[in-house]
Amino acid sequence: MCGEQTQECQREIVIATLNAAALILSDFILEPEHIEVMREAFHRVCDVLQLDCGRDDSLTEIVVIKIAESMKSGERDPIQVSERVLAELKASPHGAQAA
Repeated sequence: MCGEQTQECQREIVIATLNAAALILSDFILEPEHIEVMREAFHRVCDVLQLDCGRDDSLTEIVVIKIAESMKSGERDPIQVSERVLAELKASPHGAQAA
C-alpha cells in the first residue's frame, strides 16, 4: 500500500500523478498547497482500495485523473477529494472491480 512505500517511491508517485494530471490541469495554476491536497487524497484512495499505486496500474491512473478533475472543479479538502473519487469509482464499472 502507499503508506508503506519508501520516500523515493512516493516521490515518483507524486511526479507520475502530476504528469498524468497535467492535461486536465493545463489551464489551472497549481500552488504548493494544491499538490499537498492531491498527494494526501491520492494516498487516502490508495489505502482504502489497497492499491499498490504502481505507475503502470490503470486504476491508479484513473484515480489520478479523478483527483485532478476534483481539484479543477474547486475542491481543496483532501478528505472531500478522496471521498468524491471513491464514490465515483464505486459508481463506475472500473470501480466495481477494484472495490
